[in-house]
Amino acid sequence: MVTIELAESLYDLAGQYPALADILTAVGFRYIQNKRMLNTLGRILTISGGALVCGIDVVAVIAALHQHGFEISGKMQAYAPPAQGDTAAQALQGAEVEKSVKLFKAFLSRLHSGEAPELVQADFADSFADVEDSILYAAEREIIRDDTPISDVKIISELQVALYSSNAQGSGQDVAPLAAVAPEPPAPQVPYSEKMSAAAELIEIEGHPLQTFTKENEALAIIIKAVQKQVQRGKVLFELTKKLSDIALHYSKKGDLLYPLLRENYGILGPSEVMWTNDDEIRVELRALLSVSSYSEEELARMEALLKRVQDMIYQETNILFPICAVNFTQSEWCGIYQDAKDYDICFGVVPREWQKGESYYLHHKAPMGDIRIGGGSFTVEQLSAVLNTLPVEITFVDNADINRYFNEGHKIFKRPKMALGRSVFSCHPPRLEKAVAQVLSDFRSGKRDVVTQWSRQGDKTIRVRYLAVRGSHGEYLGTLELVEDMEEAKHFFCDEK
Repeated sequence: MVTIELAESLYDLAGQYPALADILTAVGFRYIQNKRMLNTLGRILTISGGALVCGIDVVAVIAALHQHGFEISGKMQAYAPPAQGDTAAQALQGAEVEKSVKLFKAFLSRLHSGEAPELVQADFADSFADVEDSILYAAEREIIRDDTPISDVKIISELQVALYSSNAQGSGQDVAPLAAVAPEPPAPQVPYSEKMSAAAELIEIEGHPLQTFTKENEALAIIIKAVQKQVQRGKVLFELTKKLSDIALHYSKKGDLLYPLLRENYGILGPSEVMWTNDDEIRVELRALLSVSSYSEEELARMEALLKRVQDMIYQETNILFPICAVNFTQSEWCGIYQDAKDYDICFGVVPREWQKGESYYLHHKAPMGDIRIGGGSFTVEQLSAVLNTLPVEITFVDNADINRYFNEGHKIFKRPKMALGRSVFSCHPPRLEKAVAQVLSDFRSGKRDVVTQWSRQGDKTIRVRYLAVRGSHGEYLGTLELVEDMEEAKHFFCDEK
């Protein structure tokens, strides 16, 4: 018999006993086979804490371990997410983090001395190619604690974004080059020690996005308690559980407006790597449970476990995500989030209030007037904008450096926040889709494919999404065009014709 100490982290245990991952996966540990999850959450969670997060009976976990020849030693430790948002930094203090901090400062010195940004970016990629994201995240937090000027923090974030984009696309792919370093006075920054109070202040502002997110969570918490009572009684009313479906909308807003901004502008990868993946898993499980006409004992247990996961996500948003956003996002970024949030439906009955500063903010300057001349004729800027917005299709253009350059305006099936313009296309997709997106772009760039078509159902609509390689007059790759079309009318026309 091999003895396992319960106080050890899942990361350490998986490293010592490779067979353990398969055993824990079989009983419901969702994260242990995911390297990124294991390197972040796995360093914090023990077996008992992981069981709580995954909604698994820890007694069943211990029984499974005994069956495979493992003995258990130590006391059970319940998992409680820490109040401090720097979980990764606290868990990963040590030689690797210190080494990364020194390397960060060395690369900054090279840039400030005038060395070509392309060379520094290439050396950065080589130095950190095999370093885990959690180490980079922890090192960046240490840089911030050292009162490093915000201009330098942004440079480090750009280096990390380039590295992440390169990893996602695979070797040999082009990434957007770093801009030359320009001297910039340090901007005032709220210390991380004050993040909870910073978030609380923003939540009190009438109509502020954090106030809306918080009110949605408060409404969701009430629904969860009502459903939990029904689950305990063994009689679940569909009318009540259907109210949970707005979880998908709440999570979509986080995924479109908060996670990408943290990752792209500040190099904070933790929320997008961990929370975004959790959001997707919760949505998939909720969709499955809402399709059930009557609940068996097994499905009641699944619903109870799901509700616990949603409650844990509310806790993480309140104590980790929102405070991290509060101490990093600028006023103009919050105003951009406020404006983009208007494109989303009302969630959990919470009608967003008007935010005075957000209303007076314009994300983009007015387009200059004048003619745009192309092969087939000419437009004024106003005419061209109106034509593109009139087309019965959602248009997205991503350039040859994989940067979002254009979205047409209007109500969309797939939301496209203006804040995403100028950012990597990978920032708009949850981790589970990044590999697929990278493959399509790689095939277009190499000439292997020119068109990719996908069909899906969105509520009562039949949707066709086409990705088209955009090429110049000599066949060179200029970018990718995404077209989203509602095909429900065409489907009914042909069905009726028969």
